[in-house]
Amino acid sequence: MGDQENVADLLDDWDDFDDEDGQQLPCTLNYVFVCVCLPALNGALNAFVWPAYTLHFDQQGWSLVTAGLAVTIGFILRMTTQQMQLYTGYWLIVPVNVIHLAFAIIGLLYPTTEWAVCAQIVAVQGIDPTCAVEGIAFDTFGDSEVQARQASSTVLSVFTIAIAPSCTMGGFIFDFAGWFGISIYHTVCEGMLLLILIIQPACRNSFREVFFSPKKDEPVDENPEGSDAVDAEKGFAAVVPEPKETTEETKETTKETT
Repeated sequence: MGDQENVADLLDDWDDFDDEDGQQLPCTLNYVFVCVCLPALNGALNAFVWPAYTLHFDQQGWSLVTAGLAVTIGFILRMTTQQMQLYTGYWLIVPVNVIHLAFAIIGLLYPTTEWAVCAQIVAVQGIDPTCAVEGIAFDTFGDSEVQARQASSTVLSVFTIAIAPSCTMGGFIFDFAGWFGISIYHTVCEGMLLLILIIQPACRNSFREVFFSPKKDEPVDENPEGSDAVDAEKGFAAVVPEPKETTEETKETTKETT
């Protein structure tokens, strides 16, 4: 009998597992934005400079040491921005990506100026929204643990696939349009990424939780509407004392006095 009960329990667990596996991500516009567009744009922005930036430095006669230094500073900045996102919330990626877009536009306006191109490379390597994109996907589909895992897996897969052609695309654009074409590609992709981040409810919710959530030290009023009634009862009790209970001892004392 014990073995039969164990087998029955295992079959019940297997049925529950099958029910969870049957949950699928809804094919909605929000799913396309969060799980496809955001990681695709993020991957497209992660590798497009590699085949082009050293060639551009060499064409302009600039030091390649400066090019390597810009990449080093960018990766150091990436560690800082990722930790800031984890500490403050992924709403921070919106203002940070505004700065990223500003440096992309500067590189578009001054493609033959060394400091502008260096700042553009630092922004590409330093401002990475990967942590925020994963957090947005998990928060958007977090009502179901199965769907949240599927969303995180989809984001990672799309991001990896998007990186593969990004490097080739950067070399193709540089061959035909130079660094000016690279900057156009950079500005367009970053602008689209920033627009999708702005319209995400998860970013707004993260901002509200950080700046407008009630503080833990403040006492929470469980009955704000009935507070006036409670105060009135306290005041009434202070003015009119409660009647004393008549016990047998009090009755006997009153008889003796009489």
